[in-house]
Amino acid sequence: MATEAIVAIAVVAFFVVLRHFAARRVLAGHGRFVWLMFLPTLLVSAALLWVPIEMFTTAPLLGALAAIISVIYASLLLRLLIRLNRSVDAAGPQGDIASAIAEPLGEYMVSLFAVVLIGALVAVVT
Repeated sequence: MATEAIVAIAVVAFFVVLRHFAARRVLAGHGRFVWLMFLPTLLVSAALLWVPIEMFTTAPLLGALAAIISVIYASLLLRLLIRLNRSVDAAGPQGDIASAIAEPLGEYMVSLFAVVLIGALVAVVT
């Protein structure tokens, strides 16, 4: 097996174990582990912010559009993580973690869906 494949499998296994550990800590009422639970998502968000920077040299208009979309997505994700952190901490170890997670996650999904619909509308109009 190629070295790259072994490294990729090890990285995926590391993220799975890290997410499992963080999810158990979040269920125990420790909100600071929300950031670890969403670490792969944060890394994807960082990659989505890096791609428009690379695109500016070849396609400036497309790069600007991709940068706007990436910043909106990253800001929605950061807002979700901050709210999840606070709500899990407020619920505490004996609180209802499911309801503490449901409200910020629901607002995130509605916001993300609204951004997708607005983007689709702009794409249809132009």
